[in-house]
Amino acid sequence: MEWILTGFVAGVLVSFLGSLPPGILNATIVQLSLQRGMGAAFGFAAACVVVEVGYSYLAILLASSLMKLGRYHVAVEIFSTGLLLAAGVYYLRKKEAALSNKTLSRPFYLGIGLSLVNVVAIPFWVVYTALLTGQGWIMVMDATGIALYLGGIALGTLLALELFAFSGRYLSRRFSLSGGLVNRAVGLMMVATALLQIVHLFL
Repeated sequence: MEWILTGFVAGVLVSFLGSLPPGILNATIVQLSLQRGMGAAFGFAAACVVVEVGYSYLAILLASSLMKLGRYHVAVEIFSTGLLLAAGVYYLRKKEAALSNKTLSRPFYLGIGLSLVNVVAIPFWVVYTALLTGQGWIMVMDATGIALYLGGIALGTLLALELFAFSGRYLSRRFSLSGGLVNRAVGLMMVATALLQIVHLFL
């Protein structure tokens, strides 16, 4: 029963933290909340969640296939750790995103379109799913485990995007500063996780 709770919580935390670095989705939902109101922002966020869950499920299938290779289990974990370390360095060096001035019509369809081109979500979730499975924190070999993990991912994504939406006015004034701080925080988190995984692999 404990793994059920940890799987859901892991999905929420990783999704929430992974959605915080400023990018086109966050910038767009801030602008939507300012120009069209919270209803439009929520429609956009809901669309992003739909695509994120779809990409996450695809990543679970890929990660599960890799983990079933048995003798390549360690190689998969090393590869995942390397990607995580590279992502951490990327966020540490990433510059802040600027707010877009595009016309924000049909928020739900806009969210679907922008999320679909965000294909980096697939390798992101492959890496984290492989790492979390390897540590025994999640179980993605049955329908219940997958459903709860995906539910956590959906909730974490929605919470992060709504945080940006509700904080729209403040973030519109402080976006550059907040963006730099969040990028560095998430980058440090990823690097620290990768280093801990390296220690786990070789001890």
